[in-house]
Amino acid sequence: MVQMLQAERNYLFFLLSKKEYSRFELKSKLKARNKLSHDEIEALLTEFSDQNWQSDRRLTEMLVASYLNKHYGKGRIIQKLVYEKQVDKVIVESVLSEQAIDWFHQASQCYENKYHSDIKDIKDKQKRIQYLLRQGHDYTTAVEVVGNIQL
Repeated sequence: MVQMLQAERNYLFFLLSKKEYSRFELKSKLKARNKLSHDEIEALLTEFSDQNWQSDRRLTEMLVASYLNKHYGKGRIIQKLVYEKQVDKVIVESVLSEQAIDWFHQASQCYENKYHSDIKDIKDKQKRIQYLLRQGHDYTTAVEVVGNIQL
């Protein structure tokens, strides 16, 4: 049993040597291998967290920086981290609040990267607002970025 635990520990080291993973992702990978009990998995993950070999906060900081480079809005960043990576929302909110993020600038950059022409009509304007909403920007900011058009 000790060998099995050491083998799984080595497996986690191998995974974490390639990239950062959330605790949830590592737990899923260990469960899929079906070699340890639930209690053993939790103990192993706690050891990795305690030794700071795995950190949801570090993962969040790294991914927030990456998502900001892609000009995602707050909603999309939270969705990707909380619902896809299963990182605690408190950690995500904390990391976001520590950053001096200009969400209007983020939305403007997102818009400028996608659209290079003038708005044709009201349908085109709505399509552009919807795009910004899908990227996680709030409605007020999206409308402000797209601006008013005269038809």
